[in-house]
Amino acid sequence: MTRDREEALIYEALSQVETPEYDIQAALARERPTRPWVRSAVRRAVLLAAVCAVLAVSAGAVGSSLWEQLLPGMPEAAMSPVDVSQTSGDYILTIEDTAVDSSSILLLLSLARTDGGPVNPGAELDIFYYGDGFGAATLTPVVPAAPTEDDNVLLTCQEESAKTLCFEDSWRSEDGTKLYLTYSADRIDDRSYSGEYVLDVGMVAVWDAEKSAETHRLSLAPLAEVETLECIEPASKNGPPPDSASALLYAMRKREVSFPLPLDEQLPQYTLLGAASSSQGLHFVLTQGLSRQGEVLCTGADFFSIIDIRDGSRHRPHSFQFGSWEGEACSQINFTGRSKLTAADLPYLEAEVAYLYYTVLSDQPFSIRFSVDSYTPQVYPVEKALSIPNRRATEVVELRLSPLGILVVMENCYLEINQIPVTVRLRDGTAIPCHWTGGGEDEQGREFMRVRAGDWRNPRFLDPSQVESVILGDLEIPIP
Repeated sequence: MTRDREEALIYEALSQVETPEYDIQAALARERPTRPWVRSAVRRAVLLAAVCAVLAVSAGAVGSSLWEQLLPGMPEAAMSPVDVSQTSGDYILTIEDTAVDSSSILLLLSLARTDGGPVNPGAELDIFYYGDGFGAATLTPVVPAAPTEDDNVLLTCQEESAKTLCFEDSWRSEDGTKLYLTYSADRIDDRSYSGEYVLDVGMVAVWDAEKSAETHRLSLAPLAEVETLECIEPASKNGPPPDSASALLYAMRKREVSFPLPLDEQLPQYTLLGAASSSQGLHFVLTQGLSRQGEVLCTGADFFSIIDIRDGSRHRPHSFQFGSWEGEACSQINFTGRSKLTAADLPYLEAEVAYLYYTVLSDQPFSIRFSVDSYTPQVYPVEKALSIPNRRATEVVELRLSPLGILVVMENCYLEINQIPVTVRLRDGTAIPCHWTGGGEDEQGREFMRVRAGDWRNPRFLDPSQVESVILGDLEIPIP
């Protein structure tokens, strides 16, 4: 399964979270922004002052000038102005500007009310949950369809090519009447595009922080009475299940056992299927879905933490994985790393279950068609082996370098691609660690990963001409 920026943010953010020693309600409200469903509020706060200063100069200061303030280092050649708007219900959505290369796209959007009133600063367009995309913002390429009898080529949206957009940041203008949002999405490699896309948005909603901060205790002792599965890795790159979360969902569904969560009567779609163990710790699988009652939308359930009732110690999840099988969505919550939990601990563990709630501001959809110009990345053949201690060597085939990031193509990959350290060395001698933004398989069955300079809170967009080399683990690839 192709991983995206959301999972990269989740992994990196949660791997650094320390066990809190203070009030759990306050902790949940504060840590929620680093969870999978609430985006980078940390970056939002850091950049807010700078952006407001830009917008104070001119409420209409969008396009390239705003990119220069928000994404310093982005070459002008990578930007593609759009300026296309659509009105739906009480809102106007505008695609202001884009930055595109062969593997990813960044969108700068703005949201305004038709009555000119203030826009809720927490409004979102991509209501994240583990499901089929209801309410999510998606980007679909318009590709050539089969020619007709008179040899006219039709253009059509390919639904299987739709990509769910990942929220990056949002900033509100000084007068509050316009909300700027940035989103990113993957592109499918080695596919010919017409240069046109369709942006679809199902709804506008805002996260209900107070309601989402509530937690509910759940004893995990009943899990000790059923078999604890071994954590399953995919048996084949090309065969089902496509990832470990989907593999666990498949295995747990076969035994037809599940455990209700605390709000089972109101939200029956969320259940605990069971636990799995590995040498790294414990893994729990929850079924996911969504429920709407009026303007209240519940989009997911989660284990905020696990408490050991023997000593009161609290364990936070180390990472998340998402999967699906035969139309059912799930999340795999990994308590690994410092937790050191095993199946023998289950009788003494309680989970703090949290639910994610949104308030729907508008369910009138948007569908905007627009054209972009793509930046052509520099492609460098590599054909060298990458070695990681205690792992089999992996062949690095190709490296693609653009202002939006670096894409590395590999064959015979025996590594967890999000664990490969990557550093960019500039021609002035500066070394910049990179953060993982996604990966998967291309159309030739080769593994690829994408990284971006800087960390996820403060990404850097580089001029490729200033890059001297890219370092993958112990392999340094010079850039001519």
